[in-house]
Amino acid sequence: MDLNGKRVLVVGLGRSGIAAAQLCVTRGARVTVTDKRDAAALPGLDALPPEVARELGGHRRETFTGAELIVLSPGVPEIPELAAARSAGVAITGEMELASRFVSSTLIAITGTNGKSTTTTLVGEMMRATGRRHDRQPGLRGLPSWFFLQPRMLQESTTSSIGTSSTGAGILRSRPPSSSTGRA
Repeated sequence: MDLNGKRVLVVGLGRSGIAAAQLCVTRGARVTVTDKRDAAALPGLDALPPEVARELGGHRRETFTGAELIVLSPGVPEIPELAAARSAGVAITGEMELASRFVSSTLIAITGTNGKSTTTTLVGEMMRATGRRHDRQPGLRGLPSWFFLQPRMLQESTTSSIGTSSTGAGILRSRPPSSSTGRA
């Protein structure tokens, strides 16, 4: 995915949103971030590169419809500005999908209501026991997925297990799971 010079909007400025903005800047994007909360309610804004434009305390429809790519942080609900962007043909993706575009290793996404951290750690131990190189388990305890999925940290022979919400895994369009299991 080539982000160089593209207008990217990151929606939601928790840890994942800030990490997504940082990743997009390192890839040459012109980044704007937006959050319905104002600056006083957003710790961590100082981690944003200075070239990132900020729209805080609400959202602007024209910013959404003028973007070339919108990156949603986990938990961002459907809002009228997103509907307008979809109608305008703007590409919309999630933080995990964004991260997955920059790695060639095998990704294992683990979802569910309970036990994601335990299962993700277990998968990591199983990979190591079989002699496969296994990266740390991102997505756990509030760490953004892309943080551990940086290309310089991974090789094709690496496997990364990721604990995520089902909505986070569901937006993986470019790299859908090759297998999955679950209960109805």
